[in-house]
Amino acid sequence: MTNNPAQVLFTTEGFPAHPELNAFAADKAAKLLRHTHPPVNLVRLHLKRETPHRGAAFFAARATTEQAGPDHVAHASATEPEAAIMSAIDKLERALVASTGARKHQQHHPHAVELGAALPKAERAR
Repeated sequence: MTNNPAQVLFTTEGFPAHPELNAFAADKAAKLLRHTHPPVNLVRLHLKRETPHRGAAFFAARATTEQAGPDHVAHASATEPEAAIMSAIDKLERALVASTGARKHQQHHPHAVELGAALPKAERAR
């Protein structure tokens, strides 16, 4: 097990990130790093400015957490970068809470394993 400190990686595509947006993303991602079962090691935030041929430009955010067990990914889009980041992080927070509840339930209430094949018959010794 590694003891690396938890990190937040924030990247942008299609526009330069200003320091206020970096601080906003780090502040919002900090609540994901507080999860302890399992602890979140890394939060990746990617914000992309989409400019379709028709319509107004919008921002698409992708938030990913890495921890022991399955990684979680959430996508969101909005007309403002802050709104897209908040929406993606809120979706990711809900996914982490739901996953934690399911994992704790399995830990405290284990079920029998279902096998795809029948068990072999034991032969009697004569």
